[in-house]
Amino acid sequence: MLFYCFTFTADNAEQVLPEKEDQADRSLLREQIEAFRLDENGLEKDYFIFLEQYHENHLILGAALTEHLGREPQDFLQSLGLTGVRLEKAEEITGSRLRGMLEKAEDQRLVADWRSWLDQFACLHFYRRGGHHFESDSRILRDKLLARKRPWAELARRAEELMCSGTFLPELERVRRPAAATFSGGYPVHYLVQAEHVPDQQEIAGLLLQALYQAGRLESRRYCICDLDDIKGFMDVTEICGNAAHGALVVMAGEVERGDAFAKSDLNGIKLLADCFDLFGDSLQLVVCLPTGAAEAREALLEQLEGTVLVELREEPATPEQARAYLRRRAKKDGVPGDRTLYRGLDSGPSLRRTELDERYRRWHNCLLRSRVYPQYAHMTPARDLAAARKPKGDAYRHLQELVGLERVKAVADQILDYAKAQKLFAAQGMACAMPALHMAFTGNPGSAKTTVARLLAEILVENKVLPYGRLHEVGRADLVGKYVGWTAKLVQEAFRKAKGSVLFIDEAYSLADGRGLYGDEAINTIVQEMENARGSTVVIFAGYPDKMEQFLEQNPGLRSRIAFHVPFDDYTPEQLVDITRLLAEKKKLTVEPAAAEKLLAIYRDAVKTPDFGNGRLARNLLERACMRQASRLVRVGPERVSSREVGLLLAEDFEAPVCESRPERRTIGFA
Repeated sequence: MLFYCFTFTADNAEQVLPEKEDQADRSLLREQIEAFRLDENGLEKDYFIFLEQYHENHLILGAALTEHLGREPQDFLQSLGLTGVRLEKAEEITGSRLRGMLEKAEDQRLVADWRSWLDQFACLHFYRRGGHHFESDSRILRDKLLARKRPWAELARRAEELMCSGTFLPELERVRRPAAATFSGGYPVHYLVQAEHVPDQQEIAGLLLQALYQAGRLESRRYCICDLDDIKGFMDVTEICGNAAHGALVVMAGEVERGDAFAKSDLNGIKLLADCFDLFGDSLQLVVCLPTGAAEAREALLEQLEGTVLVELREEPATPEQARAYLRRRAKKDGVPGDRTLYRGLDSGPSLRRTELDERYRRWHNCLLRSRVYPQYAHMTPARDLAAARKPKGDAYRHLQELVGLERVKAVADQILDYAKAQKLFAAQGMACAMPALHMAFTGNPGSAKTTVARLLAEILVENKVLPYGRLHEVGRADLVGKYVGWTAKLVQEAFRKAKGSVLFIDEAYSLADGRGLYGDEAINTIVQEMENARGSTVVIFAGYPDKMEQFLEQNPGLRSRIAFHVPFDDYTPEQLVDITRLLAEKKKLTVEPAAAEKLLAIYRDAVKTPDFGNGRLARNLLERACMRQASRLVRVGPERVSSREVGLLLAEDFEAPVCESRPERRTIGFA
């Protein structure tokens, strides 16, 4: 909708409009104002205009319009008997200010009930809540006004500072180009903004909308902002989009992809967002904001939109030249000259995002304050250096340390985290630093915790800021090898794109080269190429049986040379399996009695002599069956005679060795 505040003058205002103290005449004026809301059939019009206040011959009007502004304000004033009306000022306003004007009009006894005016349109209910001293419901819908004009050069300069100039500046040129033909209504494209932090997403969207408004592609200076989480159903879609019509709607989808999986509720939100594009794409400009790395949300949105053209604006890592210019501007703004320690390592180190450059500048500036301005503090150790000496943080690291055995993988985790800490210290001194490739090969028999450790490692790397996203993307042959020529490379590239900034886990990688078709070799070659391209941003973990993995790597020396850590997962010893059983039982708040532990040790000593005995899976299965036997035993005793101690205790009789069933002999049909 379009919201306005008008200032008019009228020649006969002092003669026609009653004094505030004249209650009877004010009542008559209020009736005239209320009557103008209705058409000749007694139905509410598709707009409303009201008188907020007046003084002498000056009148202040508020208006909410569903269509372009015409002579509605003049017609309203003439209905009140005013003549010689002249428009002095017209300005767009936000919905919250419109609500404030209605409240003031009620205080002045110029409208009967401000709530009933907002009830005229369902899309105005966002401004109806509360009473005086109103604040709009910012959780649902916020609206802002663009500036009347900003220099084009300023928009471009700010885009460079936000590290989005690579995609923003080409679109700025397209926006400034005049239309090739006259055409009323509609928007040729909509937009997807991706940046690491929400304030940056909103600022990039604001720069874009400012450019569109100045180029005449937006009718209204007002634009609305809402969170995707607050769009619960189709009614929300219609009300929010109806409110933003003639302007723009910025949808913040920052919470749509959190945790380890893309949830079903997230997909429902994306589908509702697609409804916004389908039903209202011709009446308002739509901008969707996602965090950098929200690959699944982006993919789901593109799949839902089909025919809609989305222009993507992205925050990108800075080149060395951009990084140096950005830091130089920060130093100039603070009135300090940048020295070589501020720029050290930019040419040889990895590309940095704006937040990383801000952190670099903050460290340098703090060091400058301590060393030159307040030298009495130069000897003190910064908190980051103290933190570097502390143990790794996070629940995932603690869970890894609690796992039985796995000493080699624990040592690898410590080695990676120590190196990451060292790099931070080097960077603080202005030295060039970069994380090496961290690709790994996990080899071990089934049940040796390869997948569990990979999940924990992904979380450890993000909790300790080695990787930006703590997700484990699991893929196998079916996910990477296509059925037709040209499909395989695209599938592999898509898998790496989804796993960017996190961990890609390729289970039974040797199945790619098992001779089933020629496309496995294409998959391997593309994996090698993508591993090199993503060496600083993605960790690839290959997992599988030891002998098959060794044979696979021998046949692919280019792959072997790119794997930094070869981590064998040894079979568990009988003693370790007993410890695993105890640990699993403790998580269920159960205790394994000593006699049961002795029985388990005997069971496991026999089990490890058989091939593929299952390792940790055997311990889990035995415990689950023991819990079932314990339940049967306690039920037979009788619930009233069972103590809490007995409920939490597993006895030797609850554990039984697994039975290896012999396979029936297959009978052959025909001649042997």
